[in-house]
Amino acid sequence: MAKLVMQDVADCVVIDKQTGKTAIYAQLQLSGLQGSISEEDLRAGIGNGRIFKIRTDKALDLNLRSATVDLEWLAMQQGVEVEEGETVRVTKIETVQAAAVTGTPGSFKVTITGTPINNTVRVTNVDGEQEVATFTTGEILLPSDFVNAAGDKVTVSYYEQVTGNRIQFDASKFSKKYRVELHTIAYSLETAEVYSDIYFVFDEAMPSGDFSFSLESGSVITPEVTFAILAPQGSTVMGELVEVPRT
Repeated sequence: MAKLVMQDVADCVVIDKQTGKTAIYAQLQLSGLQGSISEEDLRAGIGNGRIFKIRTDKALDLNLRSATVDLEWLAMQQGVEVEEGETVRVTKIETVQAAAVTGTPGSFKVTITGTPINNTVRVTNVDGEQEVATFTTGEILLPSDFVNAAGDKVTVSYYEQVTGNRIQFDASKFSKKYRVELHTIAYSLETAEVYSDIYFVFDEAMPSGDFSFSLESGSVITPEVTFAILAPQGSTVMGELVEVPRT
C-alpha cells in the first residue's frame, strides 16, 4: 500500500434510512471522527501490578461543520421536516415620514409597504407616544396632533402574514437514524498526485439534537451537527473506511 497524504475535508451525503431519500449533500468545512473506549486497569499480585487492560464501551462520534446554512440540517437535528409554502404571522416594523393629507390642513398620513392583519397598526412618534391606527388602501391616517409637520419620522409596527419554508421546534419530536457517507481524496507521498479516494461509511448514525445559532455582526454562521455512530442490529461493526486506488 502506498504512503498517502490526506489534506482535504470531506464531502458528505446523508441518506434517510426510512425513505432512501438523500436528505443532505454538503461540502463541509470540517469533518471529524472521534473514537472513545472505556479502559480500566486490572491489577493483581504482590505490589498490585497492572497485569491487564479491561476495555469496553467502544464508541464513535462524527462531527460535521457546514459552510452554508441549510434548513435540512436543522430539520434533521430536530426530527422534523422542512415544510414548504407555510403561512406564519410575523411582526413588521417600518420607520417612515409623515406626509400632509391633501385638502385637510393639520392632518397627516404615512404609507407602509406591507399589509397588516385586520388592517390594524401601532404608530410611535419621535416623542415615544404610541397609538393604534387603521390601515386603509395602503395608507395610515395619523391621530390628531401626533406629528408636528410633514417629514416627521413615525415608526409603524404591525402583524403580517408571510409565506415561506418552515421548521417547527417540537418538544415531542427527536432526530431519527440516517446513513452517513464521507468522501475525500488522498495524495501519493511520492508523486504528489491524487492517488485514491477515501470513503467513510456509517450505516446507522443518529444526529444529536443539540445546536447553537449565534447571530453576530460580521460573523458567518457555520452550522455543526454531531452524529452518534451506532452498530446495526445483529452486528458489532459500526462503520467502514475504504481506500479505493484510482486507475
